[in-house]
Amino acid sequence: MGKKRKDSDTALMGSMATTGGGTAYASQKIKAKDKVAIDFDGTLTAYDNHDEVPIPPPLDGAREFLEKLQDAGKHVIVFTHRPVDQVVEWLREHGMFDLVPGGVTNIKPEASAYLDDRAVRFDGDYKQAFKALTKKKRLRAWWKGSDTILGL
Repeated sequence: MGKKRKDSDTALMGSMATTGGGTAYASQKIKAKDKVAIDFDGTLTAYDNHDEVPIPPPLDGAREFLEKLQDAGKHVIVFTHRPVDQVVEWLREHGMFDLVPGGVTNIKPEASAYLDDRAVRFDGDYKQAFKALTKKKRLRAWWKGSDTILGL
């Protein structure tokens, strides 16, 4: 059974309802292969602290990247640990709101691919996954100067 949603957790994004405690709901059926989920902090915006307010400006090329995804027919969803309304406001301020038709969510959305600055890819080998997740240097984000891609 899912988490009960409150009306205060929901913000409308055009035809998209974005919930602060749940998934972004599209009004039209989008094929899973066309959905891509993009992490917010460290991927669309620079940051050094998850709770940093005001949120730093977009990374160089972020808007152009979202435009290319849109041109390629991808349905972008932004996922974040931040309050959803805060990220929606930031997207509007930086002219990127219309490039995120899938909305903003703080729960992992359904997508064909995920872009995240702190991801570890699981390839079916738990020993390698454990090594990757427990090796401190491995978990350094690109913006922290990590010189390792997967470190496996």
